[in-house]
Amino acid sequence: LNLAAYRMHPTPGLASRLLNTENTPLSFSLTSHGGSVNATAFSPDGHTLASGNNDGTVTLWNVADPAHPRPLGQPLPSGNFILLSNGVFAVAFSRDGHTLASGNLDGTITLWNVADPAHPRRLGQPLPSGSSSPLSSGVNAVAFSPDGHTLASGNSNGTITLWDVADPAHPRPLGQPLPSITFAGN
Repeated sequence: LNLAAYRMHPTPGLASRLLNTENTPLSFSLTSHGGSVNATAFSPDGHTLASGNNDGTVTLWNVADPAHPRPLGQPLPSGNFILLSNGVFAVAFSRDGHTLASGNLDGTITLWNVADPAHPRRLGQPLPSGSSSPLSSGVNAVAFSPDGHTLASGNSNGTITLWDVADPAHPRPLGQPLPSITFAGN
């Protein structure tokens, strides 16, 4: 638009805007070591990006300066690595940005303390997603409630599990997994 405006009415102000637009950096591609990236999430402050990778890892990126993003340490192994293929298909930050959840192809959820994103710590062992068959119930979605005390996980077997994560180091399931609902005609 600045170019069109300058061509219609060349002024020093429009020339300056045109040059500023021309010198704006283009988007920057981040390359994950783990092959394909299945999920991404920004921390609430926008300074950290988490990516869920096909190799079963989560990578944290410092994106405080979006023109110069950089990885924060080594990728984090997620899930329990029983399966050869253990991709991470969902990532979510808690509202306060201190906890990160990852949903894994092996049907588990991993919680991380990311209060200091340069030094994340796994919180306990991966949580089972509520199905007896990990091959048929990969975790496709994770989301924190607005108060940060509940985590919901959605599985490929059509169930949703709710977790009490008021103390993320000691999460516990809240009741039985919720079954999927099928409407007639769908």
